[in-house]
Amino acid sequence: MLKLSMESITLIETTKEGVNVIPIQEYVSDIKKRVGINNQEVSLLIKDLVQVYNKARPGIDSMVRYIKNTYTNIKAKTKELT
Repeated sequence: MLKLSMESITLIETTKEGVNVIPIQEYVSDIKKRVGINNQEVSLLIKDLVQVYNKARPGIDSMVRYIKNTYTNIKAKTKELT
């Protein structure tokens, strides 16, 4: 759940009327926070993908063995016919 912060930022006036911007220090600080959040999310994604891989691997290995065995049997039968 997201919470609103009580943190405030002082805006800098620009030469354009009605256009204010945040100071570069605040901008850099915001980027660092966003990169930190992104890194945390990517770490969680990698952890989840490893779990999916580990769960799926036995089934995939079994399927590959079945395909190899089927191919070997068909190849042997075809060789017998020629």
